[in-house]
Formats: sequence, structure tokens, C-alpha cells
Amino acid sequence: MAECIARGATRCLFVPPTTTTTLPPQCHSDADCQDANLCNGLEACVTGTCVPGSPALCSDGVPALWLGTATSASGGYVNIGATLCAVGTTLIGQFACEPGTNSCLATQGTITGTIVGSDAYYPRVTFPDGSYCDFGGQVSGLTLSGTYTCYDASGFVVYDQGTYSLTRCPSTSTTTSSTTTTTTATTSASTTTATTSTSTTTSTTQSSTTSTSSTTTTTSMSTSTTLAANDATLSWTVSGTLSNVPGYPSSVYFHCVVTSAAPYCDVGVGSLNITFSAPDATHFALVFQPAYVCGDTCTPLNAGTNSDTTSVSATLSNCVYTATDTFNAYFPCSQCFGGLKPLFGVTFTATSSAAC
Repeated sequence: MAECIARGATRCLFVPPTTTTTLPPQCHSDADCQDANLCNGLEACVTGTCVPGSPALCSDGVPALWLGTATSASGGYVNIGATLCAVGTTLIGQFACEPGTNSCLATQGTITGTIVGSDAYYPRVTFPDGSYCDFGGQVSGLTLSGTYTCYDASGFVVYDQGTYSLTRCPSTSTTTSSTTTTTTATTSASTTTATTSTSTTTSTTQSSTTSTSSTTTTTSMSTSTTLAANDATLSWTVSGTLSNVPGYPSSVYFHCVVTSAAPYCDVGVGSLNITFSAPDATHFALVFQPAYVCGDTCTPLNAGTNSDTTSVSATLSNCVYTATDTFNAYFPCSQCFGGLKPLFGVTFTATSSAAC
């Protein structure tokens, strides 16, 4: 306005100046965008705008992320998370740890492992320095829980053990299925068939051109077959306790599910490599396999029999086999334990799947 008058103009119009309003950015870093729900993925900050994350999924579309805690036998806990995906009977994934009341022994690891049956998971987490943790547990719904034992890189020194529980992220997709039942009825003018609940079938045929009728009765009998203890279709649930194993807590509990094709049981003790199987129709056996001890391989032996195999009778009751035993064992390795051969205790109970 002042400039217009200064130029000698008599009719000057006021034109307000043009202003531009700049809104502050929505975010400055990815941390500004997190919604505290890891199941829907990690949100990101892209040029000042928050972008939603994508949930972690396995190749078959099943949620991969499991979140929970690990509680040490010595007290306290840490927060753990894992991506677990099944490839056949193999487990693969990644592991992460964040402090809880305890600090993490390691923050990142790689997961490999096996699945036995439909619900027994045995992941191993290996850390960059070669140390590792063996987890064993059962899946129930969206929960995976069990025990864990962590070892140094030699596999002989235990630096932590305890229990854990993980919950899988829920699926975001909904699948609706319907079942259609079709009933077909066929009627023959010359044949009438009736079936009774006692598995007896009576067939009556009457000819319309004769006054003679014939009746044939067939009775079928069904028999149940009891499978032998060593039948390949049976699985065995084994639980037990190891006592006073050198270098480990005074009592170590283990639990596993084995089959004839997958007899290995992770007992949570790095110096013990144990398999369980039924060697014949009426027995169940624990077998010590060679294990890495004190820089060399060593196979423990039953102190009573000096054998690596302990076989017990499998008793059948209500179509389920049960086998149990308690014995002492030892490491016959002169280079270990100062030349001594200390005894350790083994107790186990094995129960088969339905045998008839």
C-alpha cells in the first residue's frame, strides 16, 4: 500500500500478503510410529509419515511370531520372541531377547529344530559366539511352553536353565468352511435290505413271478488287533529326571515324544545323548549314544549292567503300553572328572499312544 502511494497513485487497493502454513512432520524416526503391537509388524517413518508394518508370516500364511518370557530356575525372567516356521518336520526361525528382571545372555540367535508328531517342538537357538539354548515343549492352541537349558560353546557347561512360555500371534484372516451332507436313497422293486445294530445284515429277495421267496442272512464279526510295542505307528511320551550329572544342577527334568523313526530325546544335558525305542514286541529301552565330553566322545553305561542299553518290560493296560525304570549310570571316561567315574541317577516313565 505504501509503495503504491509513493508512486503517485490515487486509488490503491490493499492486497494481503500470501502466507504458507507448513505442518510439522508426523514422525522423525521409526520409534515415533510404533503402536506397541508387534503382531501387526513394525511401523516405519517414511519422509515424515508413519507407514503400517506387515505381520511376520510363514510361507503357508500362518503367523510366524511367538512372544513370551523365559524364567530362570535361579529366579527372574527375560522377554523373548521368536519367529518359528515349519518345513516338514524341521523348525527354522530367528530368536530375540530383551531384558526383564534379568539381563539377556545374548540378544539375537538363529533357530533350528525338529517337530515330533503334531505338537512337540524342539527348537535350538544358536548364538554368534557358538553358545546355544535347547528348548523343548508342547503346543496347545496358540501356546508353546516347556523347559530350556543353555550351554557354552563346548556343550558341557550349563550357564542357565528354566521354563518358558510363548504365545503365537493370532491369524488376521478368517476362513469359513461349510460341510454338505448328501444322502442318496436307492429303491429296488424286487429287493429289500435291512441292517441291524448287531452287525447282522438280512437280505430278502422276492420274485414277482413266483410264490417262492428266499432269505439269506450274513453275520460279520469285527475283531480288534493289539499292536506290538515296537509297531512303527506308535509314538511314546517319555518324561524323567537325571540326578547328579557332573557339571549340572542336582536334578534335571526332561520330557519328549519319540517314535521309531525319531528316537532322539533332548534331555537338556549336553553331555548326554539318549534315544528311546521299543526293541521288540514287549520291551522299551533307553540307549546311551556317544556324546562329546571333556574334548572327546564318551558313551555312558548302566552301572548295574555295564551296558549302554537299559531295556524294561512294556506293560499293556487299557490299550496303552507303559514302561518305567530307575537306575544309576556313569561315564567310563578316564580323562574326565579327575580320573573318577561318578555315578548319576536316571529315572524315566514312557507311555505309548493307543495300541488297539
